[in-house]
Amino acid sequence: PREAQRRLIRDGEAMPIENHLQLNDETEESQPDSGEEE
Repeated sequence: PREAQRRLIRDGEAMPIENHLQLNDETEESQPDSGEEE
């Protein structure tokens, strides 16, 4: 269980964080932009 958690955190902290940041940036920029332009 300890090794599995460490592996999940290691893999989950490297990709999800970058993916989450990119997704948030794209979603936050896309939503306000679309609402303001319309």
